[in-house]
Amino acid sequence: MDIKYITFDLSEADKINFEEVFENSPDTLRVSKSNISFVHYAGDMPTSIQSLNTKSQEYTVFEILSLLENNDWTIYEEAITGTTNNTIEYE
Repeated sequence: MDIKYITFDLSEADKINFEEVFENSPDTLRVSKSNISFVHYAGDMPTSIQSLNTKSQEYTVFEILSLLENNDWTIYEEAITGTTNNTIEYE
């Protein structure tokens, strides 16, 4: 299976059809300190992702992991509510 990742500005999360990607909902998105998030999918880029104005190039799993190593990422709900200071760290 050919899995691809794209990053995008969190302000466009409501444009994503979560039935087209592996993430379940906006509440499960990981967010960087600069309000960038990402989704992943198999095969061709889904229509809702194509329509994003802030989408990045497509990344492989190795490329996205490298990107995530350089930023602190958290779960969307935590980023919005500030209920925890936990970050997701990828090693």
